[in-house]
Amino acid sequence: MQDSLNKNEIIEKIARRIKCTTCGRRYKSYDFSVLEERDNLAVIKMVCRECHKQSIIFAVVQHRKVRPVYSELEPTEWQRFRSFPRLSADDVITMHRQMQAYDGDFGDVLEDALPPEACAEP
Repeated sequence: MQDSLNKNEIIEKIARRIKCTTCGRRYKSYDFSVLEERDNLAVIKMVCRECHKQSIIFAVVQHRKVRPVYSELEPTEWQRFRSFPRLSADDVITMHRQMQAYDGDFGDVLEDALPPEACAEP
C-alpha cells in the first residue's frame, strides 16, 4: 500500500471513526481484517463482536490520510464480484442510454420497492 501507512495504522484510524450500522457498537482494531490491497486502496472486512454483522469497507489512503468508503457488500459478495472486469466508460454510456430509453416503472425491475417519496412528482 502506498502513501506510507501500514495496515495497522489504517485499521486504527478507521476503528476510531466508525460504529456498527446495525447495533451501534464501536469497532476495535481486532474486528478488522484486510482482504486485499491495491495501490492506495485496501478492502477491509469488519465483523461486529456484538451482533455479528459482517461488512466491507474500502479504505482510500492519500497523503497519509485515510478516507473510509462504506459499502453494502458483504464479504461473500466481495469475493464473488472482485474478479469481475472493471466498468468501462462504454459500460456507463450503455447503461445511461438504456435508462433513458426505459419507459416503465423502475420499481418493476428493482429488488426492493422504491420508497413513496422517491416516486413523487417534482
